[in-house]
Amino acid sequence: MEEEFNDWYNTAYIPPYLTVPGCLGARRFVAIDGQPKYLTVYEFEHAAVSETAEWAKVRDGQPMELSGPPGNAARQGLARRLPPSIPEIGSLKSSGRRRPALQ
Repeated sequence: MEEEFNDWYNTAYIPPYLTVPGCLGARRFVAIDGQPKYLTVYEFEHAAVSETAEWAKVRDGQPMELSGPPGNAARQGLARRLPPSIPEIGSLKSSGRRRPALQ
């Protein structure tokens, strides 16, 4: 069941987001231990990509069980926007606690 979910997530859920102007890519990670088990990180051309009409169209077209109401994850404290002062993902050193599941 988990393998089937991951296949769907990697091949059907993520790709529509990659078509949004300003979305440069996505990487998915799986925790070696602890929660959450999975983490998807999107790379944006600018900080407002996830606030565009194009992003909303993709998000609103996803199954409600996964995407939930707009902003739901942030309201529950499960996600937060990082400030622009955070260094680029490529410049961060890996802590060894997570490994890529999709590149």
